[in-house]
Amino acid sequence: MDSDGDGLANGAEVGDPDCVWSAGQVNPVKSNPSHPGICEPIESSHCQHLNKHFTQDVLSCQKRKDCQAMKEKVDENVTEKIGEPYACGMTPCSHCQQPLVTWTYGLETDCHAQDAGLRIGQYGAVLAALQVHYHNPNLLSGKTDTSGITIYYTPHLRQFDASTFMVGQQYLHIPPRSKNVRYNHTCPGMCTAEMFKQPVYITRAANHMHYLGVAQTITVIRNGRKVFDLTKDDKFDYDRPVFYHFDPPIKVMPGDEIVTECVYNSQRNTSTYFGAGTYDEMCYGFLTYYPRQDFEPTLCVAWKSVQRCIRKLEAFNGMYGECNWKQFVKHLPQNVSKVLAYDTCGQFQQEGVCSWKCSLMSRDLLSHVCLQGDMGELLIDFAKMTPYVKVLTTCAKHNARNSSSFIVCTGLHLWLTLCIYVMHLSVFF
Repeated sequence: MDSDGDGLANGAEVGDPDCVWSAGQVNPVKSNPSHPGICEPIESSHCQHLNKHFTQDVLSCQKRKDCQAMKEKVDENVTEKIGEPYACGMTPCSHCQQPLVTWTYGLETDCHAQDAGLRIGQYGAVLAALQVHYHNPNLLSGKTDTSGITIYYTPHLRQFDASTFMVGQQYLHIPPRSKNVRYNHTCPGMCTAEMFKQPVYITRAANHMHYLGVAQTITVIRNGRKVFDLTKDDKFDYDRPVFYHFDPPIKVMPGDEIVTECVYNSQRNTSTYFGAGTYDEMCYGFLTYYPRQDFEPTLCVAWKSVQRCIRKLEAFNGMYGECNWKQFVKHLPQNVSKVLAYDTCGQFQQEGVCSWKCSLMSRDLLSHVCLQGDMGELLIDFAKMTPYVKVLTTCAKHNARNSSSFIVCTGLHLWLTLCIYVMHLSVFF
């Protein structure tokens, strides 16, 4: 159907000439779409009489002689569209997690591959956030900064849409005065099979640690064998970063593993942990590839053994092994509140009295499958439950040591009333 009479079918004008697109798919034709319902080119004699039902108002604006593009920027009263400042961590917000470009101290001008680029505007990024990480451990005031970044763009689109994703380990503990402390992470094949619906091509890769980092590699593994080292910094230097460019690009298949290894030395007198500060540490890799794949979030990282991709990718339905972590986290606040109410474990918090009801509910909550192993540590840390878990663990252990009746009752998962009944019977026998 050609609803506007310009010779192009409606499907062709929106980039789907054969009407094969369905929800969730990428537009089959990469050309710029036009407007079904509006005859184009608008200025042509053929289209002028077909577009008579459209009107255009002429706006009358006061003339200005100053050129804002060349005027020196005064940023004392900048109108911001993001509301009040907030703690954002490594990502601005939940719907803005796609890295477009990264720069760090010591890095020169950087360009993408000739046949791939990051799409902006229609069918691409429409919102961007600029994050600047300052290192100010002494909290000095009165300092100013004039650094910035220039992004070059063109209306002449390249053949492929590029994108960037991150790999790495988010749990780090580097002991004081230690050498060759190694941490690694494997982006598993079960995740890349979901992330990449077709082969992708790596055009650029970069390592990222902080000042304790001494070596880092990122390797592609296929069927248990190494295919290629995407990065290999045998002498990593935070102040002299290396960006690896590949021409031709490195082919990565769905189901391949991407292994990251970071090595640290520390002469400090205290332990160092993962964190965003320069004196904290990181173990990340940034990989630029094409063609862009639609998967969220755009990173494949782990906290200890807990893979973020398995937790977050839609294909796994919020299940991590036997743990339905999404449902567990959703109901966690009300479950904790119930356990810590005064008539359960609240009395133990305030008066040190560990009731049987508190013991039973503590044992039940702490034995939940989602609170076991590394997943349990992650969720306890994420939900800031550590103080409450200490209370519940103390009460549960206290009664476990002092009463065999408690062990019998909770071991058989009987109701509280039945447990109390058994205890009373034991008095008479």
